[in-house]
Amino acid sequence: MRRGVRRVASVGLVLTCVCGAALGAGSAHAASRSVRTHVGLVLDTASVGTQPVAVAVDGKTRLAFVASSDNVSVIDATTSISITSIKGGVGNDPYGASPHAVAIDEKTGRAFVANFGSNSVSVIDASTGKLLRTTKVGSGPGAVAVDERTQRVFVTNFSSDNVTVLDARSGAGLSTVRVGQAPTAVAVDTRAGRVFVTNFATNNVSVLNATTGAFVSLVSVGLKPNDVAVDEKTGHAFVANWDDSTVSVLSTTTYKVLRTVSVDLTPVALAVNSAGGQVFVANFTGNSVSILDTRTGASLASVPTGTFPSAVTVDATSGYAFIANAGSNSVSVLDVRRRKIVRTVSVGQYPNAVAIAQKDGRALVTNQQDNSLSVLSTK
Repeated sequence: MRRGVRRVASVGLVLTCVCGAALGAGSAHAASRSVRTHVGLVLDTASVGTQPVAVAVDGKTRLAFVASSDNVSVIDATTSISITSIKGGVGNDPYGASPHAVAIDEKTGRAFVANFGSNSVSVIDASTGKLLRTTKVGSGPGAVAVDERTQRVFVTNFSSDNVTVLDARSGAGLSTVRVGQAPTAVAVDTRAGRVFVTNFATNNVSVLNATTGAFVSLVSVGLKPNDVAVDEKTGHAFVANWDDSTVSVLSTTTYKVLRTVSVDLTPVALAVNSAGGQVFVANFTGNSVSILDTRTGASLASVPTGTFPSAVTVDATSGYAFIANAGSNSVSVLDVRRRKIVRTVSVGQYPNAVAIAQKDGRALVTNQQDNSLSVLSTK
């Protein structure tokens, strides 16, 4: 089943053992003379909890929140120094939490962590790292998204086939909404006032009202949808369909599938560069990143990466995308304008999530199999 690939599962462990030694041992190298001197270079490595799977950064407080199986590590994104550690974590279930298990609401100053193993969400003060409360949700919470406009938090519950809606300020549970089977990812379009939830087992996307959480529509997409990202500028939602290697392009206002685009094998993660009009699709067994046009959905390029790219994020300020290659223990740095890999740098074992600390010029990468966080330069 697809869900285990991005998480703590035997498939990922075997693939890393086979490919990590051969492809992850090289030092950082530049693929172009024009690449900035320091972009992508490792600045620091921090110890975190056991098997980290997700990371998010608060742009105001400049604190990073790293979700691991046994705790949440709070790290100063400027210095890489540990501020505190909160016991609990996402748990060590074989399915486990997703790279979307942490979300930040900068408006309310809260961080939310989905604890897959304990069916709860940790609500944390984003300025101090203090645990404020633990809220019970559905079974197997895996992904979290925040709507700062409505001050609502949406949590997908993988095992109970529903979404829990929380109040972003208090962290209290407000409602539970039934969706399709095995919801894996969630994204919000604040302009349209809609929430999009991928249902892995039923090959569809549930659309919810971002204010009330009420069910709005159900949209059929490709096989085994496992990630979703929204571009509010174009009013499009992009859905990565793992089993048929496609991306569905949805209208966030009519909920119609506008286009289905073929990409490389097993698309696993998405990142939108709204300013540049691009969507980046990490293709796990295709060992590549597909680049799509946010306006038309058309395929613009396919760029080879390291082995088993499992996560991708874009730093619009620097103009680079960072791709975590779980199988080769590396990060590929992609120039988004030229659509070209300019550097590949070795990190820890099985990198599986990436977040940008924009004010600090850093990319933070969780390394699941050696319990570390690699800090890379984005400048």
